Amino acid sequence: MGVQKKKVAVIGGGPAGMEAALTTARYGCEVTLITDSHPGDWKMAGTAAWLQAIASLSPYAGIESLSPRRINEAVQDVISRSRVSAAEQLRAAGVAVQHGRACFQSAQILTVAQEQREPMDIHADLIFIANGARPHFPEAMKPDGRQIYSYTTLTDMERLPASVIVVGDGPIGYEAVNLFSRFGAQVDWLVEANGPRCFFDPDIDAWLTGIYRRRKVNIRSGERVKAIHKQDGRVTAIREDGTEQEAEAAFITLGFRPNVDQLNIEAAGLTMNGYGSVDCNPFGQTAIPSIYIAGDAQRTIAGVYSITMARTAALHAVGRSPEPVDVRTIPFAFNDAPEVATVGMTDADATGIHSRVVHYNTERNGKAFLQGETEGFLKLLWNDEGRIVGGTAVGLQAKDIISTVAMMIRFKLGIGDCQLLIGAHPSASEFLVHTLHAIHDQHAGVQS
Repeated sequence: MGVQKKKVAVIGGGPAGMEAALTTARYGCEVTLITDSHPGDWKMAGTAAWLQAIASLSPYAGIESLSPRRINEAVQDVISRSRVSAAEQLRAAGVAVQHGRACFQSAQILTVAQEQREPMDIHADLIFIANGARPHFPEAMKPDGRQIYSYTTLTDMERLPASVIVVGDGPIGYEAVNLFSRFGAQVDWLVEANGPRCFFDPDIDAWLTGIYRRRKVNIRSGERVKAIHKQDGRVTAIREDGTEQEAEAAFITLGFRPNVDQLNIEAAGLTMNGYGSVDCNPFGQTAIPSIYIAGDAQRTIAGVYSITMARTAALHAVGRSPEPVDVRTIPFAFNDAPEVATVGMTDADATGIHSRVVHYNTERNGKAFLQGETEGFLKLLWNDEGRIVGGTAVGLQAKDIISTVAMMIRFKLGIGDCQLLIGAHPSASEFLVHTLHAIHDQHAGVQS
């Protein structure tokens, strides 16, 4: 017996919105996706887009010859193709796209404000909140696209500054420092007292900060930056203790805020939580059973989490029985040259379960050696039962390696299950296989 046809409205055209729309459409729902942008734009945005563009262009032209204009042209080309691809996917699935800004009138009615047209109401049996999040900026540090930049305003940059202040850390902070330092800019990285953090694995922090220091990046830990002043073509960052740092430009990354506050959720019977989002169960279902929330609107982590959460929410909404999302099996990745990826437990999580860690030097990997990418490591963690429970990789094809580790964790594979794996030569897969072999030998020795 088929699933009863339902009307579905999805707010947002990012990764979560696309996934919710396509999944519910596949299960026979009549779906309308509401967005104030273009579905597919999210695939190439900010620092990640620039790093990917540099990687694609630099084999043909030295990095020193790349200008912001050329990089942005490459980014815009990818965005254009991404928009076409997203539109084709939605069209093929029968999803209607409505451009405009949505807000709730009730738990089953949305009003969509459209430019130069009258607002329209959309009635739906199921509504998905997937309108993402926006960067947060204190009033005294708002980007202007000329001297102060952010994740969303790099496309406004017309020339590369000789010196840059990066304020804030997290994955985007790391990517910004990587980006500007690779172009030879003098980078002063202003972070709080504990030093730069990616908020995943401290080993990543130690490795990347070592690379950046060798590039002459000044990492300055201390009090919070309270303001950025502009004068005579320069910017000055002022900390709460009164100390100052000057440069040609500044890049600000201080976290994100969900866009839920733009939706008039009170009219639907919902209330915002302390994070600025809406509480939900493990399937993304809110206190109003017909309303779901997914992606950065619910929890700002990474695109892959957004997609996984949205698919789980969509399957639950159409009456399937998905497993709740287990964040321990979701790989997270950022940066380029070197790539960084992690999944599952880290050393900090491993206390009390007797996990062990093996570091593997990429200089022993043929693929890495041939490509000259010998900086990095792979760390795997396992428990007393011999089951892989976590992994971190920095270096050549780290994202692909950790995706395989994520599958090992998801299917509860043990060291014995993996020790006979063979990787193609030369390839980055050997990196993982050799490490698993080393772990097997060490684990067998410990148990004997």
